[in-house]
Amino acid sequence: MPNLQSSVVRCLLRLRKAAIRRDTPVETLRFMARRGDWWFRIPRGVEIHPAIVDGVPAEWIVPLGVPSRPVILFIHGGGWTIGLHGLDRRLVAHICRAASSRALALDYRLAPENPFPAALEDCVAGYRWLLRNGTLPQ
Repeated sequence: MPNLQSSVVRCLLRLRKAAIRRDTPVETLRFMARRGDWWFRIPRGVEIHPAIVDGVPAEWIVPLGVPSRPVILFIHGGGWTIGLHGLDRRLVAHICRAASSRALALDYRLAPENPFPAALEDCVAGYRWLLRNGTLPQ
């Protein structure tokens, strides 16, 4: 029976192989990325709070006991098409714990439903929202 780590690696390799094929439908890539979300649980002592920042869906990822400053602005990968999923949340949770910080993870609009520059505009809106609400740019 394969262990969890090898199962995750196989899933990620299948996703990478599908992403290389240019004819793979976006819906298939999204399904594959989210398929293993239940494996990527958030570490203990970290909370997730949904938010809307200037019309952009987002999540605050907050380790318990960290100060309200500084803030990490997390913009997930996925080629502007895949979306925020469990692996991203787990990664950011570990980064936040290590940095004693909280993060704002943006769930920007995805292509091809929302053509360029929609996702970029959402990311800039999230950054500007943080600045307007007291986050220092450095």
